[in-house]
Amino acid sequence: MWVYRVAALLPTWTFRVPPLDHIAWSHNIDHQESFVNCDRTGSIVPTSEMAANRESTEASARRLETSSNWRMERPEPSSRNTQLWTPSVSPPSVTSPSVPSVNFQREQQVRIYRAEVERLSAELTGANGFNRQVVRERNDLRNEVAFWKETAETISTWEPGVLERQRKINQLEHANTRLEQKNSELKQENRELRVSYSQHRKALEDAQDAEQERKRLLAELCQRQQTIEQTLDENRRMSTQLSVLNNQLSSLQRECNTVTSERQIAQVDNIKMVYENDDLKAQVDQLKTEIRQFKEAYMPEEWDQEVSLTDLARVTLG
Repeated sequence: MWVYRVAALLPTWTFRVPPLDHIAWSHNIDHQESFVNCDRTGSIVPTSEMAANRESTEASARRLETSSNWRMERPEPSSRNTQLWTPSVSPPSVTSPSVPSVNFQREQQVRIYRAEVERLSAELTGANGFNRQVVRERNDLRNEVAFWKETAETISTWEPGVLERQRKINQLEHANTRLEQKNSELKQENRELRVSYSQHRKALEDAQDAEQERKRLLAELCQRQQTIEQTLDENRRMSTQLSVLNNQLSSLQRECNTVTSERQIAQVDNIKMVYENDDLKAQVDQLKTEIRQFKEAYMPEEWDQEVSLTDLARVTLG
């Protein structure tokens, strides 16, 4: 059923194979796989460039060996992986044949070749991984081609009625696929609508909460306004009482001023009366003195017992 639908796409199938002019293939007996030449960044390097690098490196090594008195033992590259021997650092030239400099140069050369061996090992690992992926893709393509060949041979043996029924089934399946896609779109739209509904509902709840808060604040404001009005009425009433009390205080102040004036007048009268009383006392004392002198001068002693001073004063003043 589904074989025909997949086979219908066979004429439009395209096999994409990487270009072979940038890949240098060499056979490895140990892994039984194909390797390609890659640089340190992992990009493919053409065979001509790899050969030129190898030749320049080997020439530099020969010049170093001929210019000095020492030889460095290194393994010769085998015939099966000659393209993998591509040292990128050329050894320095030797200027003095002395033993310390030769030892130093030898150690430096050993470090250089060790670094080169590590680099080549890393490149070999990357090339192995890349080639394994290429082999897997090539095997998958071969299996797919065999599958399509088998499918085409199976389809060629079918009857016309079977093909017609299969075509209708494919149309129904295509319509079902469109319906499923439409259903997925509707589900996505439904999810978006639910999210939008949740957002709008939350916004509405926030608006309702804000309205309730506004009503509460308005009621509190009205209550405060009533309290302020009551306070103003109480202030007006107290102001009226204060005015009455001020009037009473003014009356009392006037009465107090009147009483003060009368008291001052009475004090002045009292002072006058005191002065008059002092004058009277002085006159009485003077009279007593005169009476005593008169008695002493004109009255005998026996009269003194019979006539009182009061009578004598009455007679004298009379």
